[in-house]
Amino acid sequence: GDAKYFDVLERTLYNGLISGVSLDGGSFFYPNPLASNGKYSRKPWFGCACCPSNVSRFIPSLPGYVYAVKDNQVYVNLYLSNKAELIVNKKKVVLEQETGYPWNGDIRVKVAQGNQEFALKLRIPGWVRNEVLPSDLYSYADNQKPTYRIIVNGQETANTLNNGYLSIERKWKKGDVVKIHFDMLPRIVKANEKVVDDKGRVSVERGPIVYCAEWPDNKCNVHTVLLNQHPQFKVVEKPELLYGISQLKTDAQALSYDKNGKLITKDTELTLIPYYAWAHRGEGDMKVWLPIDVSAASALPQEVQKWEDNGFFKN
Repeated sequence: GDAKYFDVLERTLYNGLISGVSLDGGSFFYPNPLASNGKYSRKPWFGCACCPSNVSRFIPSLPGYVYAVKDNQVYVNLYLSNKAELIVNKKKVVLEQETGYPWNGDIRVKVAQGNQEFALKLRIPGWVRNEVLPSDLYSYADNQKPTYRIIVNGQETANTLNNGYLSIERKWKKGDVVKIHFDMLPRIVKANEKVVDDKGRVSVERGPIVYCAEWPDNKCNVHTVLLNQHPQFKVVEKPELLYGISQLKTDAQALSYDKNGKLITKDTELTLIPYYAWAHRGEGDMKVWLPIDVSAASALPQEVQKWEDNGFFKN
């Protein structure tokens, strides 16, 4: 009954879990690196397959995590399009979800069958509540304040949260509709200061999705990028790319040294993709934790920054 567990599950599901398997389901990572110099690629099923088998076993079990029922309480834990038959107080209740989540924050839950009183408990994700995870490991590094709205049969409700769930108690009937809206904003995240390797760096997230910069989308070496202190992001829908994703674009600077050792900065547009979708277009550079402070930035001699025919920078 505490949403923090599903906040962790959701974050793992959309990032750590599905990044470990290719989009066609045929190859696997054993580690999930957060940076690459082109030395990582997913491999076919291998002998010590404890992790691949866990991934393969978990994916078909996902429907069992979407809802939970306890007494007269129906928990909506995950948001994805589905139709579910539930038994509440020994009676059948059928719920239907329609949503484009996690690409947008609009969800429609319809009672397709069932006329009885129960509490519909909607998980309000931690990322909407300004909480990256239920710990102090990560925190948002911007001043944005996303909000959410819950509308029942056309009337907005302002019920209070309890353990991350918003409870709507009423006698439900066939045809009742709950509309949920979460503001889904691109945000920057910093790590706890005790994580030394992430000092001066941020990651970029939108909703439950963690993003990365990868070589095919950028005209600079992603390891030499310096983000603006207050980055602004543009969301670009790419239905034809990597089975359909949302890209994020922002202005940044690429750093290099000239032949005399002088630092050169060049304005560039940085494009980010969901981390789970990286390493599907050949081996090359990738980075999740991006410098936002000069102290964490890197530069390369200008002569090694040559644009290759295959579209990425080699050292």
